[in-house]
Amino acid sequence: MKLRFGAAAILCVMAFGVGVVGCGRDDRGGWKIVHTNPATHLMSVDFASEKIGWAVGDEDAIFTTTDGGKTWKVQQQPIKNPPTHILNTVSFVDERIGWAGGSLGSVYSTADGGKTWRSQDAKTQIGHLGMHFLDRANGWAVGGFGQIYRTTNGGGTWEKQHSDDSHLWSVFFSDALRGCAVGDEAAILVTTDGGARWSRIEQTLETDYYDVHFLDSQRGWIVGREGTILTTTNGGLRWTQQQAPVPQTFRAIDFTDDGIGWIVGEAGTMLRSADGGATWQVFPYPDEKAVIFPNLLDVTHFGKKVWAVGENGTILVK
Repeated sequence: MKLRFGAAAILCVMAFGVGVVGCGRDDRGGWKIVHTNPATHLMSVDFASEKIGWAVGDEDAIFTTTDGGKTWKVQQQPIKNPPTHILNTVSFVDERIGWAGGSLGSVYSTADGGKTWRSQDAKTQIGHLGMHFLDRANGWAVGGFGQIYRTTNGGGTWEKQHSDDSHLWSVFFSDALRGCAVGDEAAILVTTDGGARWSRIEQTLETDYYDVHFLDSQRGWIVGREGTILTTTNGGLRWTQQQAPVPQTFRAIDFTDDGIGWIVGEAGTMLRSADGGATWQVFPYPDEKAVIFPNLLDVTHFGKKVWAVGENGTILVK
């Protein structure tokens, strides 16, 4: 499961169960808090267009928006009987086709934009922590004990490609052949053949990595514990540590189509890069009056728009 950090501020409270929710507040640098709910932690977010997106989290929770994140509503949950799962990751390739994965090896897929979900058999009871689909057929899932699974038929079947002792939190493929997975104990794995073979890249920095993102087949970034930011310019074969302006743990990284980078993490940490990831600056959390800030667990973009999610049902939009 995703790490849960300490308690977070309740910025505005509306129950997900009532249907559509929204509560925009503040506008610091264009970011707005559009939703919170202390009963649900949101672990992952993805958008298929500037209007349509999904967020997932505790107890098989799946929420959707059709107005760019201004309002959110509950989608039909994949299963209604125990045991419920924590959904850690969501990946959509268009406005209809998507997947969500989480604890106990759970994988769900939808072909109608989330109106209905069906369970897929990933042949494991070990939780999925990260997932990445390139198209309707090709996807990868990573998780506990270094497990990496691949599907070439949209999740109809899953094949185990790798396992070891280090939990893997994130996987990213720049094309059908080149990919990178990262996780605990400085785990960095790269492949150039779609995952048939994975090679571990040794690092002198011993820490945990939580997210990896590539702009193309050569330029990529990793973020992790205690202010860790690494970058590569050769497809992940060699990584260089970047200077972080704060020591907080970072949970996710993404870049907009115009090259603006965003990193989010514990205690409402937000970093911005205006130079393609060369340098990073602290960006203020939207609620300047908050005493305790929620831990932000994921960030994603479509075009130039950006969304972030985290503890206590926090959803931010820019």
